[in-house]
Amino acid sequence: MAVSHLATVYGTGLVLGNDGVVVTHGLTITNGDLLVAFCGAGTANVGAGGETITGFAASGWTAVPSSFDAQAGGNDRAMEWLYKVASGEGPTWTFTRTNDTVSRNQVVGVMQLSGQHATPLDTTIAISQGTNSATPNAPDITTTTDACLLITGSLISYGDTESQSGDSAGAPSGWTLAGSPSPFDGNSTTTPRGILLAMAYKTAGAAGVQSGAAWTHSGLDGTQEYEVATLAIRAAATASGFDGSRSMRGLRNLRSLNGL
Repeated sequence: MAVSHLATVYGTGLVLGNDGVVVTHGLTITNGDLLVAFCGAGTANVGAGGETITGFAASGWTAVPSSFDAQAGGNDRAMEWLYKVASGEGPTWTFTRTNDTVSRNQVVGVMQLSGQHATPLDTTIAISQGTNSATPNAPDITTTTDACLLITGSLISYGDTESQSGDSAGAPSGWTLAGSPSPFDGNSTTTPRGILLAMAYKTAGAAGVQSGAAWTHSGLDGTQEYEVATLAIRAAATASGFDGSRSMRGLRNLRSLNGL
């Protein structure tokens, strides 16, 4: 069975960390679907005044191990990935920032999937970050099982008052852009950094090294800074066709025929 992408939605806000961004999804969600959230914030002074972002959180969601990363200096930014198996989902989710009461631009993308394995995370998430590029490469990732769904996320952080007019998100070659991401800046005249957060996906082949490719955002001038990541979602096991009850009945019949 393959993992299927069903939908992706985004939520935005210039919000205090303990208020968080509310994502109103409008999706038809079946219990058992997998939900994957990519959370990002752009900020001046990630570590100033004791307001050091240490993560993102939402009720009932689990952090993807090793997925939190925050970069100070230049266009500061922070990201983390969360996931959950859907169960009685309401119409909204709220994603907060941990240890952060400053008002910052925050964007969250939530991807809805089906057909995943009971233990959906295939391998350790791959992360990279850098400066002065608007087209970062999705990191390579080494999968351990065949036919994983690969998800890549790109978080672009702008300068304090840098315009996002005319800018747009573009997926890496061979990947499909998820949903309709666009740049966000809740107040372009002050220091909270504007950001462009986007997700894309594709299905991998045989287990092994899966090569990334450059994001193809357009309109940006290349002075931005970035966080990128690649995550692999394991597909549900394919039924082997083995019927244990039939096999046991056959064994009993064979024993009877042989007088055992």
